[in-house]
Amino acid sequence: MINGRPRGIFKASKGLRQGDLLSPFLFTLAVDVLSRLFEKAQENHLIKGLCIGQDNVEISNLQFADDTNFFLAGPEEGWNNLLELLHLFGMVSDLKINKAKCSLVGINSDYEKITRLASSWGCEVGSWPMRYLGLPLGGRPKTIKFWDPIVLVETNITGLWKTSFALVCLISITLLPSSHAQDSPQDYLNAHNAARAQVGVAPLSWDTNLANYAQRYANSRIGDCNLVHFGGPYNENIAKSTGDLSGTAAVNLFVSEKADYNYNSNTCAAGKVCGHYTQVVWRSSTRLGCTKVWCNNGGTFIGCNYDPRGNYAGQSE
Repeated sequence: MINGRPRGIFKASKGLRQGDLLSPFLFTLAVDVLSRLFEKAQENHLIKGLCIGQDNVEISNLQFADDTNFFLAGPEEGWNNLLELLHLFGMVSDLKINKAKCSLVGINSDYEKITRLASSWGCEVGSWPMRYLGLPLGGRPKTIKFWDPIVLVETNITGLWKTSFALVCLISITLLPSSHAQDSPQDYLNAHNAARAQVGVAPLSWDTNLANYAQRYANSRIGDCNLVHFGGPYNENIAKSTGDLSGTAAVNLFVSEKADYNYNSNTCAAGKVCGHYTQVVWRSSTRLGCTKVWCNNGGTFIGCNYDPRGNYAGQSE
C-alpha cells in the first residue's frame, strides 16, 4: 500500500538508500576527495577561488549535504579546469552530477559569455537573486518579502541512493570576475583596437597559437612574477601587479605611454618609455594573443604577443 492505495510488487536490491544512517558518512568520505582535488588545483594555479574578508580567505567550494557551490574568479581557463576536475572526480568515485540541477550565475559578467560557458556543459543560466537551500541570495534583506522563504520552508527531494552512488546536487557555479575581470580574448582585442583606431590603424585579430605561446611563457613566471622578456619569435608586451590586474587594465597601462610619445616625430619624452604603446599601434602587426596567470606571491602576470614582428627602434609606420 502506498498512500492508502495498492501498488505493484517492490523489487528488492542491494545498496544504500537515502535515509540510511551510513549514507551521509560514506558520501562525506567520497566528496572529501573533491575538496582535496580543489586544494591541489588552487596550489597549482589551475583555478582561483573568491577571496573574502580582511584576511583574504580564498573559497573555491562550499558543500551542504549533496548541494555544492563552486566559486571561480579570474580568466575563463578556470571554468575549463573546473570541468576537467569534476570529470576526473566522477571517474575515480563513480559519482555522477545531475546537470539538470546545475546552474551558472555570473557577477559583473557578460551575459553572452555566461550563456556560452553554461551551454558548453549543459547547465542552465541562473540569475540574481537566486535560491540556495531554500533561502534567497542576492536580494534585499531589509524588505519583509525577502524573509518569506524562512517562514515557508521549501524542500527539494533529490532522489534515491542506489548501488552506484549518484552525486545529485544543485551545483551553483558562480563566476566572480576579479577586478570586474576583463580578461577574455575580446577584452584584450577591444582595448588594443580602440587605441589603434585613434591613430587610424587597422584592428588586430585574435590568434590562438600566439595566446598559447604567451601562456607557456607566463607559466614560467608564476614562481617569481618578474618582468623578464622572453625574447622569442614574436614581439611582446608584459605587465605585472602585486594584486589582481585585469587584461584590459594591463593594455591600458601600455596605451598610457601615448602621453609621452610624439607621433609626428616618432620620439619619446626624455627619460620615458613608449615602446609598449608603439607596439600596440604598430601597423604591420596584425595578430594578437594574450594571457594572464596568478603568481605564487598573490600577484598577476600578463603577457601579450604580436605577429608579424615590428616595433623596431628608430622606425615608425
